[in-house]
Amino acid sequence: MLRRLGKKDPQKYLPYFPERVTTFVDMFMGTGSITFAMLNRAKYIYANDNDKNVFNLFMVVKNKREELIESLKLLPYHEGVFNYWKEHEEIDDVWAATRFLMLSNFGYLGKPDSLRFVPSASKTNLLSEIVSFNFIENIQFMDSDFRDVISKISWREGKKATNDSFIYADPPYLGTINNYQSSFTEDDTRDLFSILTGSGLRFAVSEFANPIVIALAEEHGLYVHDLGERRNLKNRREEILITNYQPQRRQGSLFPSEGAAASTANKQMNTDKKERGEKLAVSRQQTMRYKKSLTKL
Repeated sequence: MLRRLGKKDPQKYLPYFPERVTTFVDMFMGTGSITFAMLNRAKYIYANDNDKNVFNLFMVVKNKREELIESLKLLPYHEGVFNYWKEHEEIDDVWAATRFLMLSNFGYLGKPDSLRFVPSASKTNLLSEIVSFNFIENIQFMDSDFRDVISKISWREGKKATNDSFIYADPPYLGTINNYQSSFTEDDTRDLFSILTGSGLRFAVSEFANPIVIALAEEHGLYVHDLGERRNLKNRREEILITNYQPQRRQGSLFPSEGAAASTANKQMNTDKKERGEKLAVSRQQTMRYKKSLTKL
């Protein structure tokens, strides 16, 4: 439903998640693609985002869906409306959600900079998605700073169930410029790792292979998994997943299962993995230089 930069493909991440999850916490839900993919795997789901527009949108979809649908039906696909909403916010929660959807879904490259011209069916498709959004009733939405999320959750039986709870954190990537409400600093990243490792719960963190991030993973004794390149118009960077457990990856459905096709796919996978490993080695070298520079301060 929500289109933004950095939207995650669940098929890329879920194979690394624990098989048994009763309570799932999405610390930076964003578009909600990972949260919604966990609906069939977790009994209790908490989805947090400190961006007031994200939180308001999903609360409106959950509690005032019919009103949102009507406002979108009345919405003209016009550059004048888009430009007006770039400079002006809405007080009413339904119209605020409508504004956010227009700027996010119809902005060029997912940014609220300029209106992109799309087929008329795009609005119809958006309406259809919202109409079918009847599966979020049991999701508990939150709008807290990530530092407060764990303490605000009403854990079952008054305590954290460490054996079957799982936290996924997809913060704004360190050192990137994006369309989030606020950037993520090095101190934020350090706080995030400290909070997660101190929680006693299983967790996974998405990031780029940033030397600071890799150094923090090594400092906390975590596992770093290479997810391959993420490309855009300006650059390409290695994406990683950091966990405090060793995943039992379930890959059976991701590759051809028989004949020459399987052999070709596996050879290509091994080649790609080798190339990405070489790039991660460079990142680790940068990490060592980063650590040495800290000792000189």
